[in-house]
Amino acid sequence: MNTKRLLSSLMMLIITTSLLLAACAPAAPVKDMSNPVTIVQTFYELFNANKLDQAMALTAPDYVMNDPFGTYDRDAAAAQWKGVRDSGITFNQTNFVDTGNGRVTSCYDVIQDGKSIDKGCGNVTHIRDGKIIYDGLEAAEQIWVVQKYYEAMNAGQFDTMATFMADDMVVTYPGGKISGKQEVITANQDTIGAGLTFELSDLKNTNGRVTSCFKVFQKGAPIDQGCTGVTIVRRGQIIFDGLAPDEPEYVVQRYYQALNAKDLEVAMSFIASDALFINPTGTYEGAEAIRESLEGLNKDGIIFDLSNFRNTDGKVVYDYKVLQGGNLLDQGTNGLTIVKDGSIVFDGVDNPVSASPEEVVQGFWDAVNNQDFETAMSLVSDGIKCRGTVYMTGKDRFQTYVVSSYQGTGNTLEISNLVVEGDTVTYDWRGYHDGFFQLGGTGESMTVENGVIVLFQAT
Repeated sequence: MNTKRLLSSLMMLIITTSLLLAACAPAAPVKDMSNPVTIVQTFYELFNANKLDQAMALTAPDYVMNDPFGTYDRDAAAAQWKGVRDSGITFNQTNFVDTGNGRVTSCYDVIQDGKSIDKGCGNVTHIRDGKIIYDGLEAAEQIWVVQKYYEAMNAGQFDTMATFMADDMVVTYPGGKISGKQEVITANQDTIGAGLTFELSDLKNTNGRVTSCFKVFQKGAPIDQGCTGVTIVRRGQIIFDGLAPDEPEYVVQRYYQALNAKDLEVAMSFIASDALFINPTGTYEGAEAIRESLEGLNKDGIIFDLSNFRNTDGKVVYDYKVLQGGNLLDQGTNGLTIVKDGSIVFDGVDNPVSASPEEVVQGFWDAVNNQDFETAMSLVSDGIKCRGTVYMTGKDRFQTYVVSSYQGTGNTLEISNLVVEGDTVTYDWRGYHDGFFQLGGTGESMTVENGVIVLFQAT
């Protein structure tokens, strides 16, 4: 027997069989790298596999990475990613959502040596031209969006600038307002064409409200500066850019626009966690209770038509119509929404007659304890009379007394056992300092007329 020939024949058979099996095996699926979600998934797959060079190849030259320790450019990010991976950390990214315009949100579970050490759902990744330009937490993203918008505008890169603008973006400036993405683009082109550029500093972000100081230059010479800049970012795009005094009216308009569109995520983003809403359906305190009430309004098909806005230091008064299925349910000229630091703290009517005396009194003390003196004083008559241990007349004097007693002092006052007789609410009270009980009393009362407190009988 020719053993050598037999082995050669067997070897050829094995090779031929292997080739046939390979030819018949299903081809590996080709990834659609035009899909932003696929790019993000692939980046983290490569990172977890410790293929850092291949992962970084998916990032753009101007890539920015943010983590709880800081924000890094591409070179620094590469070093940071390497340090993270060398420490045994991997990421389990889930719940990918393409929100549009190349922006992908996801949830994350950070795993180190097989143990979960952190998790959340605030991760955001931006894709441009098939490359990652930002990856990190949403709070940092919102500042990054503002910086990139102005960077692109100053450089005359208007196509890039436009990617950070919402279709319904509003811009305000001394003496004017521009509405709509294309109109803002045109105005910015004219501005840069006239030799103007902008420098921002001291950027601070609170829930997508980015405040900043600014300097305006014309052909290199400073012509204006201030620290009243406000830019509002939602879903990775700028919806408002302007000056703080113009913000309250915009917030009210945008809130009701989102509510009418049944976009509760955006609507709720404008509401303070301790806001107070008073309307014909009831009194709602706190974001959770308010959200439930808004869900009910959306379910019932309630629409609000607002006009004739008047803004005084965040107190926005307007004409309103309440509609359902085209039918007018209510209307008035005294709609009131109070905006503080970009968030709605009160929504109802000026002198809210729909609130019961008990609700007004409770609402007043709740607002005082929350250090929300604007809301508290909106529930007080201009001619309030104070008698008993506090003797004075007039809202201004009463406000001075309340603010000096409770603002930043650690003092709070808890009321209980409320008894209503006509328009007068009598209650027991307990005073606290830094949470510790100090003194208390009984028989104190407030009298309410037309939704505001007109008499305070202190004990």
